[in-house]
Amino acid sequence: MLEPSWSCYICRAELAKTASVALTNEKERMLAMHVVRFPEALADAIADLLPNRITDYLYELTDIFNSFYVECQVRTC
Repeated sequence: MLEPSWSCYICRAELAKTASVALTNEKERMLAMHVVRFPEALADAIADLLPNRITDYLYELTDIFNSFYVECQVRTC
């Protein structure tokens, strides 16, 4: 039997193949594009043995997220 984490990963992978997301705001697009770059940023940091690149990436991410949060209304439950 598959572990829950693997089954969730498989479900997300299948959903990613069929799901579409409409990013209508420029801040949403910027945030999404930056998040998608994480695996590349991590791989580069590991390959070059420069862990500070991960903190640089995260610092940029917080800046982009904050501008997104200010401009886009986030719904609460």
